[in-house]
Amino acid sequence: MPVCEDCFLGADPGNAAEASPATHGPISARIASEAGAGRLILTHFDAGVYQSLLERTESERIAAGIFAATTAAVDGPEVIL
Repeated sequence: MPVCEDCFLGADPGNAAEASPATHGPISARIASEAGAGRLILTHFDAGVYQSLLERTESERIAAGIFAATTAAVDGPEVIL
């Protein structure tokens, strides 16, 4: 199960100021799909950019369009591998 550990908005991974919800989630989703993964969890959202759960949900929605078994992590839940 791949885990996208650095999920944030930004056209350039080094520049979060270039906001676009279609960067790391979709890239990770493509990798998960090509790898034949069973599940993808997007984690470590930049709190300065993702200021609401709705923004995380939008990233999840975009990635799930590429790899259906995608989940955006939230604080608290445990994942059993």
